[in-house]
Amino acid sequence: MRPIGADVTVVSAIGHNINVSAQVILNPSTNAGIVNEAFESAMQTYLESIAFVDYLVVYNRIGYILLNIPGVINYTSLTVNGGTVDIVIGDDEVPVIGNIEVTG
Repeated sequence: MRPIGADVTVVSAIGHNINVSAQVILNPSTNAGIVNEAFESAMQTYLESIAFVDYLVVYNRIGYILLNIPGVINYTSLTVNGGTVDIVIGDDEVPVIGNIEVTG
């Protein structure tokens, strides 16, 4: 239902790609491929949890997620969309996984 004379417009959200590149120090019991898959899955969960709720992808949260992947000891480099700052998501946008690259 809508008030008389009101026009309702419904549009889809625009995807805002989140690209992550990281150089990590790995435990010898794992490899970069396994870590990359686990990290991508964890990032998907994080981005889904903030969609339409929070309009900021926190750089340090991504580092925290990466460090909690089994086999990752530390990271020596981490960039999100080419930088090291939080990513602001517009009101009509939703964060989506872009390119995820973890090398060991």
